[in-house]
Amino acid sequence: MLSKLNGILTIAVAAAILSSCSAMLMGEGSADSPPIGSDGRGSAQMAADEVLTEAVAAELDGNSTLRPESIAVSVRSGVVTLGGTVGGFDARELAVELATAVAGVASVNNQIRVKTSN
Repeated sequence: MLSKLNGILTIAVAAAILSSCSAMLMGEGSADSPPIGSDGRGSAQMAADEVLTEAVAAELDGNSTLRPESIAVSVRSGVVTLGGTVGGFDARELAVELATAVAGVASVNNQIRVKTSN
């Protein structure tokens, strides 16, 4: 499954880059143009981050040990942030390992909390 996700990610990133280049050639963007996103990312980076978000979420979802619905995934410029709450430290570390293994992930910011017994 990981190799399939890596292939999808590679194709999506290439498509985003080609789309951005095409827009510049057509005069729809230039070095003087403001970034597309309000957070400073261009359209190609935003598309790549979206694809990466989906790939990491799919990797977490494909693991039977985790409850992926309890883990939030966000990506900004290749940096994955994981949030939410899990039942133990092993699950927390597993989520980081799985996210790190996805092609295109620059680093992982682990904000996952471990549920403690009351």
